[in-house]
Amino acid sequence: MTKYRLLILPALLLFIASSITAADFTIIDDKFSSYYFDLELRGLVQPASLYGPLTYRQYLSIPDSTRETLVSRYRELGLPYSGSEQMRLFGQVEAQLLKNKNKLSTVGEFHGGMLLGSGRWSSAAVYEGISGDDLSANYYGYQWRGVKAKTGQVYVRWSGDKGFFQIGKDRLNCGLGLTLSGRDPYENIQGGVTLGDHLKLYGFVGKLDGWLKDSVFVNRYLAGHRAEISFNSVQLGFNEYVIYGGPGRNVELYYLIPLYLYQGEQINREFDDNVIWNADFKIVKPPFRLSGEITIDDFQIERKTAGDLEPTEAGFGLQADWAIISRPCFVTTSLSYRMITGWTYNQAKDWNRFLFESQPIGSEEGNDFDRLSWRLSVNSSAWTGSAEVFYKRKGQVNIEDPWTEPWGHDSTWHQTFPTGVVERTVGCQINLEWQTLAIKILNQNRLTSVFGLWSYENSQNCNNIPGQSRSQWLAGLGLGFNFSQGIINF
Repeated sequence: MTKYRLLILPALLLFIASSITAADFTIIDDKFSSYYFDLELRGLVQPASLYGPLTYRQYLSIPDSTRETLVSRYRELGLPYSGSEQMRLFGQVEAQLLKNKNKLSTVGEFHGGMLLGSGRWSSAAVYEGISGDDLSANYYGYQWRGVKAKTGQVYVRWSGDKGFFQIGKDRLNCGLGLTLSGRDPYENIQGGVTLGDHLKLYGFVGKLDGWLKDSVFVNRYLAGHRAEISFNSVQLGFNEYVIYGGPGRNVELYYLIPLYLYQGEQINREFDDNVIWNADFKIVKPPFRLSGEITIDDFQIERKTAGDLEPTEAGFGLQADWAIISRPCFVTTSLSYRMITGWTYNQAKDWNRFLFESQPIGSEEGNDFDRLSWRLSVNSSAWTGSAEVFYKRKGQVNIEDPWTEPWGHDSTWHQTFPTGVVERTVGCQINLEWQTLAIKILNQNRLTSVFGLWSYENSQNCNNIPGQSRSQWLAGLGLGFNFSQGIINF
């Protein structure tokens, strides 16, 4: 009976959509996202939802007059998607040298696969591979002679005028990324419906990594739903997320129903699942944009027992963007502040922590931190670049730490932010990329790029050790090549 209930949402979407639209794909290209939000800031496209990632349909909504400008010259060539009904193969290959104060590394990366689009249906199978030492710690799985590979996106998607339904592996992000950043993909089912001119509803449920505990496999799931209200230049989003699981638990039907209140259900069913309440907003008044997010994990109202002294577990983010120059290139500046208190996203049950493959699902710093940054970005026809300076404080509490309750047994304990010995870091980063059509294959010009980066950080009380300091830098230079080719027309 359950499998028939799970078909209700896609059937509802098929009913609501009034007409067939072209196949759609989710776009996880950071350069395109930066370009689209630059257009949004200048009033050249409709403001995008804070629920993402962006889609190929949003690219198609860019006016022809804008797509023909010099700034847009290489953006279309960098996207492998097509509105035609066909099968396409695509890929991006990069090779780079990375040098820090300790060693020189060579890194090769591949990102590519197959895309299929027909009518209202689309499908993607995207794979990623890295060889060499990429100096990152967010990879899980098997390595063979320095080569690492994993699935990036594999999904089937139906898109209509008033809704969509998707099943497979893909990224999900929301708001400013405090709780749901979309850095890593995971298997999920998701859908969205537009009701009238001002209301959109989204919902998803996904499978996270699990592990053996006392010879029993522990399943972990992440579910969420969102109500989004838009009026002209103002967008408001109200979200609720939950991580749940444990030995013997599977997908719970009530976490699939869009209008259920997760917090109430888990209390009524006496499950100690980890529910997060979240809200975000965006106001676009070209050439300015203001966006923000607030997330609440735990807030104590009563003060009757020692357990009621648990500190507020919450996060807050605010970002202001200004389009300084729009011709002949886009120059944008941004000021951003983000903070998350200690113990947020953590819980006594380790399977309910907001982690995926040992990495935070939200902000990469996890919790118990705040970060202030200023950024300047440039988008031109052949050049893209950015420069950022930041100041970050990181306390001693982490999401992956064993759960502790010092407020329950120490009468002298009081909350500080950040917690304990605070690591303080000042840093900067510069990125620059040049693109050209220097290579021609199969009678088509292929996009080639040369890119470089430089970053520097200076930390005091490094790793939360009093008096320990560290300075580090990283420089990189690389070459990239993009190709995309339709092979079968339907």
